[in-house]
Amino acid sequence: LLFLLFVLNACSSYKNINCNYEYRIKEEEKKIDTLSSDFKWDTEKKVNNDVFWYIRPTKYFKGEGISKIIIKDTLGIKLYKGIDYDLQGNIIFSNFTLGTSYIGMEYDYDKEGNIIKETNHNKGWHLCWQQALYLGKKRMRKPNKDKEDLDLRIYKDERKNYKFWVLLYTDKRYKDRAVIIYDQTGKTRKAIKIRNSFIDDQIEDTSSNNNKDSLQ
Repeated sequence: LLFLLFVLNACSSYKNINCNYEYRIKEEEKKIDTLSSDFKWDTEKKVNNDVFWYIRPTKYFKGEGISKIIIKDTLGIKLYKGIDYDLQGNIIFSNFTLGTSYIGMEYDYDKEGNIIKETNHNKGWHLCWQQALYLGKKRMRKPNKDKEDLDLRIYKDERKNYKFWVLLYTDKRYKDRAVIIYDQTGKTRKAIKIRNSFIDDQIEDTSSNNNKDSLQ
């Protein structure tokens, strides 16, 4: 029995959470055909579990082009995949975000669709977003049973001396709640109140009483 409990406990460790994710863009996504009969501007389209749409040509930091946004329901949260194309429909840039947080790999491409620059947004962080989500879920209050109302969101941020993740959700009483996950230690802390989805007065890692889940 003790051996079984040990195995079950080991299986629930953050170390068993797979941080791998396919950030590379598929070949068929590297070009778009705006003349296709299936193509529509500014209109959501659902394919399997993904929702995507194209944004009309606009000027952005890399010049004028077309943007494609894909919302992927991943582990109960919305992961945003962004792809930018030039006016000829050739891929020039791709990235992934959770809320306003850049995660994983970001790529720049040449006119042939070859990667010419890559940026790793996981660099300098101890926890990947999958591990932070796992630790945050362990510390959540009892959530709403209706998945549509759970509204899980997670993002990362940092202060001068430390980095952290914030998991936002709706509890069974439809109250907005949050769990703070400290990146260096993996310790978690519940946030009691939320102002504009932020918790400035409860972020600082000064209390050891509320920090129960540790990576140590």
